[in-house]
Amino acid sequence: GYQQKPLDADALRQGWCRVVATLGSGAPFVINADAALDIAWPGAGTRLHRELRSGRRYFLHVASGAVELAGKTLEGGDAAMLSSEALLDLNVLDAAQLLLFDLP
Repeated sequence: GYQQKPLDADALRQGWCRVVATLGSGAPFVINADAALDIAWPGAGTRLHRELRSGRRYFLHVASGAVELAGKTLEGGDAAMLSSEALLDLNVLDAAQLLLFDLP
């Protein structure tokens, strides 16, 4: 069914927060699939690092703001698929709202 809960805005501004995952993961929203969603709302000048698990695919969506990923600028509405990288390293150029989907 439909789920609605408040998220911790301060935690989201500090880095990645897992908000959707399988039951027992501790995420506030549950999905019955081998997938997860992390969200971050970093400020300009922030650097975000995230280890990526081998054998997984990651879809980064920039909902708003701007980030630099591997020397390329992604702005609101842009996205990137990551499948062979071991580390997600972002430089936040403009306060952003980011979604990172962890997929099989």
